[in-house]
Amino acid sequence: MILTFLTLIIIFALGYSVSRFFLGRTVRIMEMAPIAAISGLTLTGYAILVLALLSKNLGFSVFLFFVLSGIFFLILLLRKLNNDILFYKKINFSALMQKLVKINWLELIFLLLFILLYLDLVSRTLVFQNNSFKVSVAGYGDIPFHMSQMSYFNNQQSFELKETIYSGTKLGYPFLINFLSSIFYKINHNYLFSFQLPSFILSISGIIMFYFLIMRLIKKKAARICAFLIFFLGSGLGFLRIINDVSFWSKNSLEEMLNYVLHLPYPIMSFYDAVYPNQNIIWTNILTMFLLHQRSSLFGIALGILSVFILYLTFKYKDRRMFYFSGIMVGLFPLANMHSFISLLVIAFSFFAVSVILKQKVLIVGFLKTIVTAFVVALPALFYLFLYQRTGSAGFIIFRLGWMTEKNGIGSVQYNPVWQNHLIEWLTFLWQNFGLFLPLIILSVIFLVLPIKKLEPNKKNLIWVLVLSATLIWLAVNVIKFQPWDYDNNKIIIYFVLAGALIIGLFFDSLHFTGANFLIIMLTFFIIISGVIDVFSRSSFASPQLYEIFGQNEQSVADWILKTIPEEQTILTADSHMNLLNSLAGRPVLLGYPGWLWTRSINYQERESSIKNILSGSLTAKDLLKKYNIDYVLIDPRELGNFYNFYNDDFFKQNYTLIYQLSDIKIYKISNN
Repeated sequence: MILTFLTLIIIFALGYSVSRFFLGRTVRIMEMAPIAAISGLTLTGYAILVLALLSKNLGFSVFLFFVLSGIFFLILLLRKLNNDILFYKKINFSALMQKLVKINWLELIFLLLFILLYLDLVSRTLVFQNNSFKVSVAGYGDIPFHMSQMSYFNNQQSFELKETIYSGTKLGYPFLINFLSSIFYKINHNYLFSFQLPSFILSISGIIMFYFLIMRLIKKKAARICAFLIFFLGSGLGFLRIINDVSFWSKNSLEEMLNYVLHLPYPIMSFYDAVYPNQNIIWTNILTMFLLHQRSSLFGIALGILSVFILYLTFKYKDRRMFYFSGIMVGLFPLANMHSFISLLVIAFSFFAVSVILKQKVLIVGFLKTIVTAFVVALPALFYLFLYQRTGSAGFIIFRLGWMTEKNGIGSVQYNPVWQNHLIEWLTFLWQNFGLFLPLIILSVIFLVLPIKKLEPNKKNLIWVLVLSATLIWLAVNVIKFQPWDYDNNKIIIYFVLAGALIIGLFFDSLHFTGANFLIIMLTFFIIISGVIDVFSRSSFASPQLYEIFGQNEQSVADWILKTIPEEQTILTADSHMNLLNSLAGRPVLLGYPGWLWTRSINYQERESSIKNILSGSLTAKDLLKKYNIDYVLIDPRELGNFYNFYNDDFFKQNYTLIYQLSDIKIYKISNN
């Protein structure tokens, strides 16, 4: 762990040096901590990726980068000490004590408690318990996928970017966070720790960074805290199910009522089986929906908050270096999270558009530089993701009116079969998913932009940027379906919520009448109550169940494969999302989980049909094994899934050699001669 600690110091030093160069002294020392962490991790990931692609060896690239970086920063440190050898005598302890006294301990304690709650939640996303990998319910579907990418980077001999869930194609999913986990694994060889470490650093840094952004914009403590909670915990009207629940009101004590709420027998969020006149609730809250198991999204949120902060500083100080730095940071998004890249381009454009309206030439030229720089920096990643060996594009960028309005879609709006116009059902869907949040944004905008309240010109200009950003993002997600499943537009809605939370916070900040704080707290309560219940029901307070995804047998089989079967040979498996070959051994599979493939518009149906024919031992099975150059077939009854009813064990027993068996997991050697 000493090497990991030294690595983190180098990463932080890199982020600090680069950020300080571009931002100068406009950023406070406390703000530099999350800025350095997020930018340092991002820059490190890209730098080592380039080295690995050139050298074809990830381990060597990690070693080379950190040795050279360590030497460089050591020289800088020695020069600093040489120039100021008695620097410690210059510390003004009196001034330091004055700063400590000025710290707002209420906000600090609140932020620390929130981070502790987050750590409690995220630590359950993936655990190693009783020799098994286990996940929370939120991570059951996604974590095995991210494990497959990390294991792929960990175990490949010659570094390449190949798709792990659809062999023979390039890696098309934004993989940077899983690549970062592999970098740490190469240093400490602790799988679980390396898997979680980037998530912890990025998410905590993003949380702190957002609060620093709020502190820059909002003066009142109550307004700051409420804006913060609205962004991370803002949710819909699922709590009304509890209010209408007779069982809840029949409890004999407050303790029993709280225990019931923590262990509800029904969901109040994330349910997809509503029947009209009820509506599905698919928007939960940003903390549990994106910062736990959606690793690409949590990277995007952290980097996105940092980018918004830098764009704000650029707008305020009009510094030439900042224009370029904001463009560089936005340009680094594509391999981290594509939805965030789209959203930040919209926000950057909003800064540019407001600058045009204000007729401020410095800002107009500056934000043009930002946007151009962003595209230049992003161009190699965009070329790789969208032009080089593209595996599928159907279902991307489809125009339609209204998010989740597709009939019979998973989680979509439920319609009255009698009505011809379905606007009411869609508005009801939005009301149940977002609750007071949407009307409160509208009220806040009316109050802030109309001449009801006098505001500082700079603050009013920023409000126009936030309003334009929120409007454009909201229009985009309601006019364009960016992926085959419309639900995935929620990754862009994040930034609508971010802008909306800041607008509401500024509105709260402008209220000064008697009882204003009470009103602010009550409005916030009804916006976040469903999210609060959701968060605590997943926490240690409720002791939620963990689900085993890979036990000791699966790990033993994966170890045997890594030691015995060369990575260039092809092993056929079924299509379960819990695939030991994929997630533990890191070997690309012919066909991964169809749900993952569908959301990325990969046409997998031919391979799916072929695997069914092979596993069933049909007349074409042997020809198909030759067609796909299959060297081995792995049979794991647990992961046969949809293929269980097709599997013909006698076909493999009679035609091929069983070379390995552990419990009910078998591996057959295929001879295609």
